[in-house]
Amino acid sequence: MADDKADAESVEPTEAEQSSQSAPEPDAVEPTEAADDDATDATDSADTPGTDEPARAADSAPERRRLPSSSAAAIVGGVVVAALVVLTGWLGYGYYGVWQEQHRRDMFMETARQGATNLTSIDWEHAEDDIQRVLDSSTGRFYDDFEKRSKSFLDVVKQIKSKSVGTVTASGLKSYSEDKADVLMSVTVRSTNAGVPEQAPQVWRMVLTVQDIDGKAKVSNVEFIQ
Repeated sequence: MADDKADAESVEPTEAEQSSQSAPEPDAVEPTEAADDDATDATDSADTPGTDEPARAADSAPERRRLPSSSAAAIVGGVVVAALVVLTGWLGYGYYGVWQEQHRRDMFMETARQGATNLTSIDWEHAEDDIQRVLDSSTGRFYDDFEKRSKSFLDVVKQIKSKSVGTVTASGLKSYSEDKADVLMSVTVRSTNAGVPEQAPQVWRMVLTVQDIDGKAKVSNVEFIQ
């Protein structure tokens, strides 16, 4: 009997157990929603870096595309500048060549003009200076021939008291090379001698060969023509 009573007592639940069993179970939906919210937040957090990274890559892509354009522009600009420098140098050199040639031609013409004037302008009162002036502007064969004859020529000029003045009236370049030129000259000469009536002006035509000697032009030959 005692055992049966103990069994009965052990079988019957206590009030606490009944209260525990009769109490409603917590709603299982709320944790699920919270978990879903956490999962959504985690998903959003996980998606955010991935979304920003392509955006930054997209932003930097134009920059990477612009760099080649800038480099190409710099190369083109450099080529243009180099071409302008070469063109300027070439034009400058061409201009200098033209100027140098014209300067040489002018030098030959002026030397021939002065040579013809010196040769036809002799005054017996200062004949030595006039003859020396002819020699100073001469070279080569003409210098040698004139120097040999200068003494006798001086004597004749002083003896007859001759005075002549030559004026170049026309000139032209007959031929031209790098170091010499042949120049045609037309010279009007007025002469007077002691005791002789004034003579009519005479026209002398001559070809003077002018040669460049170490940067200085001198008359190397004189040929009188009709």
